[in-house]
Amino acid sequence: MPNHFGDWKKLIGVGIEATRPNTQVLVEVSSTKFIKPSRISVTLPARGVTYFVYPTLELDYSALRAQTTPLPETITIRVMEKSSSQNGRPMVTTKTKTVQVRSITDCPFSRGREDWRWMFAAYVNENSPIIEQILQEASHVGLTNSFADYQHDERDVLKQIFSVWYVLQNRGIKYSNIVTPSAESDQVFSQTVRPISESFQYQQANCVDRSVLFASIFRKIGLHTQLVTVPGHCFVLVYLDKKSSKPFYIETTELGNTDLGPSSRAGGNPQLAQQNRQKISARAFFQANKDASDEARKHLAMHDILFINVEQWRKLGLAPF
Repeated sequence: MPNHFGDWKKLIGVGIEATRPNTQVLVEVSSTKFIKPSRISVTLPARGVTYFVYPTLELDYSALRAQTTPLPETITIRVMEKSSSQNGRPMVTTKTKTVQVRSITDCPFSRGREDWRWMFAAYVNENSPIIEQILQEASHVGLTNSFADYQHDERDVLKQIFSVWYVLQNRGIKYSNIVTPSAESDQVFSQTVRPISESFQYQQANCVDRSVLFASIFRKIGLHTQLVTVPGHCFVLVYLDKKSSKPFYIETTELGNTDLGPSSRAGGNPQLAQQNRQKISARAFFQANKDASDEARKHLAMHDILFINVEQWRKLGLAPF
């Protein structure tokens, strides 16, 4: 827009009404903890017109990522009018505003009619060290020879997927309906999404947490995956073929519905005990597939389903958390 200057996508800027034609100003934005002094110089062409100026912010991303609790942050904006002077010095106006900074685990998913559910993709992180640990465990249960994306047939891909399911189920990860964010807002709606390391460590996860965990593992293996969201719920989709023509849905909240403990009683035979656990886990696995497939068909017919293609959002610049 003609009356906007700078990087408006950064969302922090200042409105300035020009007092004369071709007013030259320097705008600086900084904050207590997260924004280093960030400056932009612009010329405001017309007198009496309000212009909106947004410097490219020098953010401290490490500090933002480490923020796990909400806190107030004071933003300071300084405007220096180069073409005016006071006692021989440029006129400087300074204003401050205190805002609420959310925890990194508060994932916004809507504002009014704007749908922001695609932000869930930022919590998919195939580079987490936890993923290597899970795959190492999965490689030792004897269900698949290797995790090799689509190098073999669909049957082998399904074995890779089930190996992941079995290890996570054997870990005893339970469903936790903790979705309340750390701070409330009547404009932006968000929910808690845990880092995958936290879901794995504390063995509790809500529907988005679990779907993000599965999607992270599938991406590490090299399988095509998407998060699937319907009103009030999320599950995961992984494809059995490289062309992404054969979807396999998984209702991740059913991971903790089956107790594999009793199956270990197999007359003291460890191998038989593991086989029993895998049979029970397989029944739960295919039931989770059926339930998720039914859910997807229902919402496809209702046109209220959203597929979040993680790979696509990565290409658009959404980096993993």
